[in-house]
Amino acid sequence: MAVVVLDVEVQDVKKLPPPGDYAVAMCFLPQDEAAGHRRTVVQAQGHETAAGTREVAALGELAARYVERLLATSGPRVVVIDDLQWLDPSSVGLVDLIVDRTPDYPLVVLATSRPGSLPAWATRGSAERVRLGGLDEPETARLATIVARAAVDADGARSIHERTGGNPLFVGETVRAFLEDGTLQWRDGLVAMTGTGTRRVPITLRAVLGARIDALPASAREVLGVASIIGITFRPTVVEELLDTPLQADAFEQLAASALVLPHDGGRWRFAHALIHDAAYAGLLASRRRDLHARLADRLELRPQQSSLSLIAAHRVAAGDAARAIPLLRDAAESALGLGAVT
Repeated sequence: MAVVVLDVEVQDVKKLPPPGDYAVAMCFLPQDEAAGHRRTVVQAQGHETAAGTREVAALGELAARYVERLLATSGPRVVVIDDLQWLDPSSVGLVDLIVDRTPDYPLVVLATSRPGSLPAWATRGSAERVRLGGLDEPETARLATIVARAAVDADGARSIHERTGGNPLFVGETVRAFLEDGTLQWRDGLVAMTGTGTRRVPITLRAVLGARIDALPASAREVLGVASIIGITFRPTVVEELLDTPLQADAFEQLAASALVLPHDGGRWRFAHALIHDAAYAGLLASRRRDLHARLADRLELRPQQSSLSLIAAHRVAAGDAARAIPLLRDAAESALGLGAVT
């Protein structure tokens, strides 16, 4: 039978509890076999030399016989494993054992996992991988309407889709957060974006996104944090300048494998969606953020033809440098008025 692995970004699921203990497993074996295994385990425990190895081997054999007996007596089975990325080392052997039995028994293993590294068996020819992308904009609008219990206007739906990447969990939690902080309000019979809310990462998603970022190697976390200072889209060369250290050749490919960033046009990269950007930004110490904003503003001022006054001013403000930010803001406002901008 096939082994199926679904790649999903975020799932609101619980870890599958471990099957019954070995005493329960023995109940499925004929009495003579169970007794023999008990003796084997006792004998293994009685030896100080290599006792741990013998016990593990005995228990592994017992688990294998348990699975085989269960399949032989109970018929076809579907084993569902949610959140495979959280599989603990003590459970790896049992999962591998079950997967190894799929060619010989009426057994299907259905596993879900976030993007990233997967067990070796997920690459076998008998394994089918189905990648689940985000909802498109109309689907996001429908889900947002269901959560808000009212139709969301087109601009609001577009903003929610851009911010969440169509991830259903992110859409639902973002809509709830926007309703609570006033970013979404009733207007002309619709729920519309007001622009008055904080638009922070919903508290219900902070742990989810923080865990994904914390699972990265330290160097990858640093790259992601520096990139968040630049914005939703960024160039690797700018990240490297702010890091003061050479980037690994595959630094962004590694982040892309974890579905945190995506290739963009013109050799640039972009965060998969705004919530990941905001979570990476929030993960930086305030002092580190101010320093990086100041350094980025210095860099932009050296290339004024490539940067707007408002962008430089925004980084000066974020750096806490009011003395240099205020003149830039004044100049940016005068420039905007000269172009006919009215706010």
